Amino acid sequence: MNEMLFPPPLAVVSRIVALALEEDLGRGDVTTSACVPHGTHGVALLRARKDAVVSGVGVVRETFLQVDPSVRVEILAPDAARVAKGQGVARIEGPAASILMGERVALNFCQRMTGIATTTRAYVDAVAPGAKTRITVSSSLMRISTSDERPTVSIQNGRAIWRESCTDKV
Repeated sequence: MNEMLFPPPLAVVSRIVALALEEDLGRGDVTTSACVPHGTHGVALLRARKDAVVSGVGVVRETFLQVDPSVRVEILAPDAARVAKGQGVARIEGPAASILMGERVALNFCQRMTGIATTTRAYVDAVAPGAKTRITVSSSLMRISTSDERPTVSIQNGRAIWRESCTDKV
């Protein structure tokens, strides 16, 4: 059996982020442009609102890379890490306007993916040790799901099993 961690392909992440930013920013962020003086430096800390399993930090990084390559994103908790309420997940530093322009898209992806990862982890943990039960995501479900969900669900036991049938097991 060929086991591997199944991260989303960078090209897929890049395209999804580009579409989300296009939808969110359109022709620009009027509020940020009006309220944040040019050249203002900012620092943001993405924190867990409750105990969770992190997912989507690569999407956070890609979001800010597309908004402004000068924004630095430091990952404090990698995908699949368990974090406690209030714990830092990522630190973002750079032009304040760029941070504000990317924060909504970055948070939307990270919150959704982390929610899926946390829920999946709860189901996996509920299975008795040694049980023959497996939590499975079927290919029929994956075809109708958004592409950000597939790698999130797959990562929860630290591995994914990729088969020709496109069935991922966690």
